[in-house]
Amino acid sequence: MYKQKHKTSKKLRLEIKKSIYYLRRSLLGIGAAGAMSVPVQGKPLENSQASSETNYPASTQLVNNQTATYERMIEVDIDQEIEKRAQWFVDEFVKATSKHLQLIKKASAAGQKTSYVKQNFFDAVYPKGNLSGRNNYCIAAINRALKDANQYGDISLALPDYQTEGANTVECLRFVNFIAKHGFGKCIQKGYIIPKNLEVGDIVMTPRGGGRYHATTYIGNGKVRSFNNDDEWNIKKQTGIVIKTKELAQEAIRQNLEQQQLISEQKTGKQIISFQKAQMILQILYDGRRIDSHVASLLRQNTDTYHLFAETTPRNILENIKSGREI
Repeated sequence: MYKQKHKTSKKLRLEIKKSIYYLRRSLLGIGAAGAMSVPVQGKPLENSQASSETNYPASTQLVNNQTATYERMIEVDIDQEIEKRAQWFVDEFVKATSKHLQLIKKASAAGQKTSYVKQNFFDAVYPKGNLSGRNNYCIAAINRALKDANQYGDISLALPDYQTEGANTVECLRFVNFIAKHGFGKCIQKGYIIPKNLEVGDIVMTPRGGGRYHATTYIGNGKVRSFNNDDEWNIKKQTGIVIKTKELAQEAIRQNLEQQQLISEQKTGKQIISFQKAQMILQILYDGRRIDSHVASLLRQNTDTYHLFAETTPRNILENIKSGREI
């Protein structure tokens, strides 16, 4: 009887040690949430720039001695996250063009079209121009929609400063030249416009004589949304200029993150970065958006295995684990 009891007790201790071994691996290696910890020297991380919903420094660092701490690392597909943000921006832009088209139709029906154009287009993107509202406003209306979509600063690096550079927003070729001059020329295509190659949100400019162009927004199914004419119609194959809005947004967003030193300009695709830096990046990329990414959701909650384990583990065992002592 005694031998059986001793054998059972010994087996239980072995099971406990085995569990602790795997727990340590989880805490100091790759965790269930796809994150991992690496040793770094120095002080524990500060949480001043992290999301208020996440309290990771206290719950993800284990101290083995006086100088070593552990910083949670995570793999993030930077390119994919930037592309998703750019697509969100394009969706917001297209919605803004639809909103203004409906509003200007109402203003026209009420005999207030000129005042609407002045107040909502020219005064918004070219306040110093003192334009009356009777000028052609196709590209000014598009810039107003871009400005609406840019409320979080996604493509500020690509757009004119409307207070000081608004003259570039009221004439098509000026706007194209501004974008090219500021390093986004690869987002501009010139030549034949093939409808099947267009993407929703593309800005399509077609010649209307005298070296001038008419700007429209591609809305899918072979149709463009037009201001001046204030309507939607099927686009025909012809020559002109296309600004690839999604590509423009992707490049502007990437440059913004590079300037803030949150990503490296040499690296693309999946990157393993610190939990804190990942939080800062995704706070920017998900600002104003619904959280629909597993990675972004992960960074907005406490995912620490140690604290989940601690809720159901006796204090003396936890202390032994933290200190490195065996049971």
